[in-house]
Amino acid sequence: MRIIKLLFFSIVLLLFTPVFSSAQYTNLNWAFGDSCGMRFNPATGVDSFYTTSVKSRGTCATISDSVGNLLFYAASPNVALWQSGFPMGTVFNRNHVKMQNGDSILTSLWYKEMTIVPYPNHPNQYILFTAGETSSTNPGLRYCIIDLNQNGGLGKVIQKNNMIDPVQINDGFIAIQHGNGRDWWLLYRTWGVGANNEVKKILLTPNGITLLPSQFIGSLSYPGIYRYSINITGDKLIGVCQSGQIDQFDFDRCSGLLSNFRSIADFPLSTLNSTRYFWDVEFSSSGRYIYVSTNDVISYLYQMDLNNVNPFQNRIIIDTIQSPNYSASALRRGPDGKIYRAYSWYDGINYNFPYPDTTFNIYNTHLHVINDPDSFGLACNYQRYGLNLPNCRNYLGLPNNPDYSLGKWIGSICDTLTVGLNENNDDNTPFKIYSNPFNSNVTIEPSKFLHQDYTLQIFNLNGKLVFESSYNNNISQNLQTTNWLTGVYIFVFNVNEKRFYLKGVKM
Repeated sequence: MRIIKLLFFSIVLLLFTPVFSSAQYTNLNWAFGDSCGMRFNPATGVDSFYTTSVKSRGTCATISDSVGNLLFYAASPNVALWQSGFPMGTVFNRNHVKMQNGDSILTSLWYKEMTIVPYPNHPNQYILFTAGETSSTNPGLRYCIIDLNQNGGLGKVIQKNNMIDPVQINDGFIAIQHGNGRDWWLLYRTWGVGANNEVKKILLTPNGITLLPSQFIGSLSYPGIYRYSINITGDKLIGVCQSGQIDQFDFDRCSGLLSNFRSIADFPLSTLNSTRYFWDVEFSSSGRYIYVSTNDVISYLYQMDLNNVNPFQNRIIIDTIQSPNYSASALRRGPDGKIYRAYSWYDGINYNFPYPDTTFNIYNTHLHVINDPDSFGLACNYQRYGLNLPNCRNYLGLPNNPDYSLGKWIGSICDTLTVGLNENNDDNTPFKIYSNPFNSNVTIEPSKFLHQDYTLQIFNLNGKLVFESSYNNNISQNLQTTNWLTGVYIFVFNVNEKRFYLKGVKM
């Protein structure tokens, strides 16, 4: 809570709205379903289609460069392996050919078991996070390292199926760019231990992957699905669970902390029905509205206004599907701001994966489109079968890509990667720190003209408060830092209603 207040007051002080740096990577290509590939123009929407090597019931992930060139993609399952009893995935290069060593990626046939992020400070290398979600024989969160420096830019999987956390997890992990614009968070929920609200977290930095302490926050949930969506400013999360829960949180991209939990819906399992079997969720671009899909004999698409005191009670039904039954739907906001909806065709008898080669119909050859998600109610301009998919078919899945456009949170306490050390001695700041970089101690020297008491807070690069104390006017202070970890620290000086920021480096 202290960090959130600090961010708020720093915004007021510095008179800015949060600004985010341009992205080096984009979501301008989607590879999904049965051989579907489509490319976006961020201004006009989908502008072309192509054939991919994906044949996935759900799990898929894609990454593109800043101008929209496809880099590579991954999907699960590999149908031949799955039919032989091995639910594994594959990494494909930009030419739609299996990448070298890109086979046998461990997953378990769910819907959001992969996501791709760049490996910080490792040029042209990427981390593919994968999971055996809800699996008892193949549990856990893993990672692969993809190196596009290999094979003339077509890449190679240089490490594969490395274990991070050997627990059963829910379907629906999410990657979120750190406020420093370089590192990445990964959030997921545990499963298989009864009702719980344990949120597990990974931090990816240039030094590798760290499994952080869990945070216990949100509704208590049972089943294997808990899916997240984040708004475009990166400070709000929505989580939905198939057992009848919709949770809202504030998210701090500097510290990775969830806070201000708000329960939008929380129904007991005994009352579960078509209206409450929540499947997926997505924010509108403004963050005011969320869209929630359900899955049952009847499947619904809702719009909920987060400005409403009771969003679920006052939900708007945007669409109702009774045929085919159990048409749960994936929701994904596109680079054009529209929200795309995919559901798979089911004949009510035969398992629908993979589709027979001859089965093409209106259900599996179209995505549904919310054209104006920030308009209230039916004015959102929802089009069932609004986007035809030529020569391919969709299942119940769209790419689980992070928002690569979040970038750096300029002005936040963790925006330190491009600030020079000499800014610590700005003449406009009534404080200095020396020596800098420092080792076993650091000296705080207020200006001799400072005749007010002040409070000093020191945060590490992850937004964790490591020191706090109050001092009298202009008396110098020497702090012992022997036990501090090496790295960057933000010194925040609070003087009445003003705040001053300095950066120090522990060597």
